[in-house]
Amino acid sequence: MKKVGRYEIQKEAGRGGMSTVYEAFDPRFQRAVAVKVMTQDLLDNPTLIARFEREARTIASLEHPAIVPVYDFGEEERRPFLVMRLMTGGTLADRLQQGRLSIAQTARILQRIGSALERAHDQGVIHRDLKPSNIMFDQYGDAFLADFGIARLTEEAVTLTGQNVIGTPAYMSPEQIHGDKPVDGRSDIYALGVICFEMLTGRRPFEEKAPAKLMMQHLIDPVPNIRELRPDLPPGVADLISRSMAKSPEERFADAGEMCDTLDSLAAIDSDTATAAKLAAAEAERSAADANAPPASGVEAGAVEVTIPDSAETEVPLLAEAAPEAAREPASKAGAAPSTAGQTAEAGQESRSRWLVIGGIVVGILAIAAGAYFVFGGGFAAGGGAATVEAQPTSAVEESSIVFPDVAATAQTERPDLSEEEAQAVADAHLERFYQAMDEEDYDTAAEALGAAIDLFPEEAWLYAEKAWLEERRGDLDGMLAAINHAVELEPEDNEYIAARGNVRRQLGDLEGALGDHLRAIELEPGSPERQMDLAETYVQLGELDAALEHMDQAVALKDDEAWFFDSRANLYALRGEYDLAWSDFERASELEPDNRFYFTRAADMFLYEADDPNRALVVFTLAVQRLPDDPWVYSDRALAHEALGNHEEALADINRAIEMEPDNAHFYIRRAQFWQNALPDFDAALADLNRAVEIAPDNAEAYSERGAFYQYHTDDLEAALADRSRALELDPEGPWRYHDRAAVLRQLRRDDEALADLDACLELDPDYYWCHWERAWLLADQERAADAVADLERYLELADEDECPDCFESARSFIAENG
Repeated sequence: MKKVGRYEIQKEAGRGGMSTVYEAFDPRFQRAVAVKVMTQDLLDNPTLIARFEREARTIASLEHPAIVPVYDFGEEERRPFLVMRLMTGGTLADRLQQGRLSIAQTARILQRIGSALERAHDQGVIHRDLKPSNIMFDQYGDAFLADFGIARLTEEAVTLTGQNVIGTPAYMSPEQIHGDKPVDGRSDIYALGVICFEMLTGRRPFEEKAPAKLMMQHLIDPVPNIRELRPDLPPGVADLISRSMAKSPEERFADAGEMCDTLDSLAAIDSDTATAAKLAAAEAERSAADANAPPASGVEAGAVEVTIPDSAETEVPLLAEAAPEAAREPASKAGAAPSTAGQTAEAGQESRSRWLVIGGIVVGILAIAAGAYFVFGGGFAAGGGAATVEAQPTSAVEESSIVFPDVAATAQTERPDLSEEEAQAVADAHLERFYQAMDEEDYDTAAEALGAAIDLFPEEAWLYAEKAWLEERRGDLDGMLAAINHAVELEPEDNEYIAARGNVRRQLGDLEGALGDHLRAIELEPGSPERQMDLAETYVQLGELDAALEHMDQAVALKDDEAWFFDSRANLYALRGEYDLAWSDFERASELEPDNRFYFTRAADMFLYEADDPNRALVVFTLAVQRLPDDPWVYSDRALAHEALGNHEEALADINRAIEMEPDNAHFYIRRAQFWQNALPDFDAALADLNRAVEIAPDNAEAYSERGAFYQYHTDDLEAALADRSRALELDPEGPWRYHDRAAVLRQLRRDDEALADLDACLELDPDYYWCHWERAWLLADQERAADAVADLERYLELADEDECPDCFESARSFIAENG
């Protein structure tokens, strides 16, 4: 990637599951910038794209001097990107590698960060992933808060359970770890307390290597007394840390500003005390010198005793340069977890973290920490673009690495006789290679590396969950099922694995098996809204809508602050034809996520296409326009309702408004071309818009497909239609409809053998694509293969909805009656 928009890419600066950050140059303003580009794997999720856009607007609207400013937002090759100020002073994580900070330095940094958090919280924005690597410095040494909203983006990427176990284990508040409790600004205050402890001591309050155990420390263990590590600190610092890290949010500081003001006062007291101590020591020395006595080591009897801090040599200068990566600390404890894989040489780049849990961790702890390993629901998303709990190293004491000579070389060979610690280190090297290969989509190498890790630790169930993720990426559902079956065999009481197996079985069409798994998962965890939703979705597939609604009601009752629960139930109400109830749930979802237009779109589409009520659809679309007047898509959407009502002028005005707001969006030109063809026939204008769409997006399959359809149905230029349909298929070879569309043109050209080959390819990709059965049936009938045609038409009748095309059903039944 050489350019993103007008920005000239210089080098990659960091990479995470959601995005990649580049250092770039802005030629318009002649300045260096940071460009964050959304990961390619997430582009098929419109909710994530909408959230990415919303977060860009949110961060820009905060406008705080200690929040990394957003300069621009755009889209390149369908990938949204953010342009931000480039921070060149490193991160707080870099500084902590050099040692602890003084209380004055800590207060100075956190005063800025606390002010930024207070502003964000006032605007209803919660960071959720506050940690030293997200606190950055400019060239002048001023601290800035980065990555606002990324944790909320990650929440949307948890596509399989919807759990809120989001964040970095070392800094997560107890309510974040629970996952089903409300999270507000006080969760950020908890993380700020952890960071304050780390800044003042050079270590974190809880230092377990295994994420599950670390989370349990945050949930259960008392906060360590910081003055046992730094007795020179004012007594009030221990109280500040304890209060900010209280297990209950109600017991913490009310806001970040209050906490940081308290720290600032303590720093001032410490400064005054140190000054008084120095003056007292100097006076004692002068008195001793006057009396020809040895210099005094303290103050006179009866004076207030003050201890002079002895940390001057260890505390880091505020403007110190970022240190090189700290050396890894060998683990000396038996059973320690393997090292965190994926360390990078470039400062600021996020590391990928995976852990082996070796012995002694009960299933309940694993369930709490499940987000550290995998996320289950509609499929798998462990690592590689999914929302996983990250561990960001900040110092040698933070890492869980075990370093032995030539570990990387050893990882490429058969396992020799190794101690437990050596085996863990070798397994970690294999896993590092596995995750690297997954990022590069080199699945053969990934399989080899993961297999080697499994050979070393064949009893680790979570490794088979990673294998299931690999098989999902390969598109092998049977392989997914085999892998997760193995995980269930190893951990037969783990409801996460059982629920995941149910979801895979559902995808494979084994609905009875899926039902059994989801009932068992609920038996193990009856209070889980995610398990209730899993079961409900299986009942939907079984056609048992009353049972599905019962369990969705329970899920919503357990989780009434999550939009996607209401969205799911709304879709079920729509399936039942209960449109008013569906709208009520869509409306509630939109209240919970007021900047997400897709709930409005889904509700309006329901009224437009399912309820056949375009007036209600227009009302909903208009609500979306009022809520999001700067979003061009809401105008394009509303045009559909206007068009259905015959309001042609209003429809055209809305489409034109969308194009005016986003003139380089090919979709809007395609939409207007459809309007020219269907509402106000103007075929010249339609072709001009389709040509413009192809010009703007030469790699957009839909642009070629639409222009091909135009040539096919509105001109006699079937060769041009075939060329465009072929180009669309070339760009999107996995879309079965592309083969169907080209086959239709080939039939018109009387090239039946080629058309039949395309229809066969269509049904090989998707045996349930009923329009390919329909098209192939009549082609076979033309070739006097009546029995084969009957089989295809019977399959069409089985799969299709009669309301979609009543005449098609009548023709199919007549043919079957005559030839069956």
